[in-house]
Amino acid sequence: MTKNIFNYLLIGLFLVGFSACTEDETTRSVITNVPITIASVDPDVTIEEQETVITVNFTMGDDQIVDTKVKIAVDPLTTTATEGLDFDLLTTEVSIDAYGRTGSFDVQLHGDYLPEGTEIASFVVSGINDPFGANNTQEFKITITDFVDPDKLILTFDWEGLGFYQGVGYSLCENVDLDIYVLDPDGNDLGIYDGATGACPEIIIIDPTWPDGTYTFASNMWENGFAGLMSDNDFPITVSIDKAGVYNAAFKPTDIWTSEDLDQANDGNTDFKAAITVIKEGTNYKVYQPDGTLIIEG
Repeated sequence: MTKNIFNYLLIGLFLVGFSACTEDETTRSVITNVPITIASVDPDVTIEEQETVITVNFTMGDDQIVDTKVKIAVDPLTTTATEGLDFDLLTTEVSIDAYGRTGSFDVQLHGDYLPEGTEIASFVVSGINDPFGANNTQEFKITITDFVDPDKLILTFDWEGLGFYQGVGYSLCENVDLDIYVLDPDGNDLGIYDGATGACPEIIIIDPTWPDGTYTFASNMWENGFAGLMSDNDFPITVSIDKAGVYNAAFKPTDIWTSEDLDQANDGNTDFKAAITVIKEGTNYKVYQPDGTLIIEG
């Protein structure tokens, strides 16, 4: 009888141990082999270029029973827009709690002044195995179209190029700071400093809110990175004149800054070199060279 009781105890312990092991292995198997999926993402959108943030929603599948993470990345193969210029991806990773069903990410779009044609920003939504991630991907696409405003005149002043010192070329945009001032017919500074920002190129937009009148756009050299080097470089400006959907033209003033000229930041040189003159009448603009020659009108 004692032996039988002992045998029963051994059998019982074996069954308990087997049962515990089986349950543990089953649970582990279910967790590690769960087929997490990203079920859907918002439909693709088409939008005119502008300063705005687009929030994109996505949905996880019903089989999402553990904490997981989702990665968002720009698709370089299908993206034609320029990241950092036309758009910025503000969200690159999203955490989803167990049994969570939804998430979202943000994309910042940037307004542009000039027509560039239709561009595309594409994004891939995928799982991150940390330790469990979705085993599929979804894609979302933003089609960015031009915003055309024919009532504005867009003036771009660009001096990009190379200046040379001891045979080595250096970017003029990075080493020379030209500012564009807006002057009245008597040469007085009107205090409009949209083109005196430190950027290259400088962009000034004339819109219907500007009073009708005559405006001269003139450059001043704020800082000359080639000063004192005797490098004999010229800093020519190209002025692009654009009225969206109406006309575009370009002009290069002959009165230009050089590496031997004094600048304002270090030498106090407040001289101006006229680039163009614009006569505004409503939304009609007449653009002239400094010598009075008409460049374009409309």
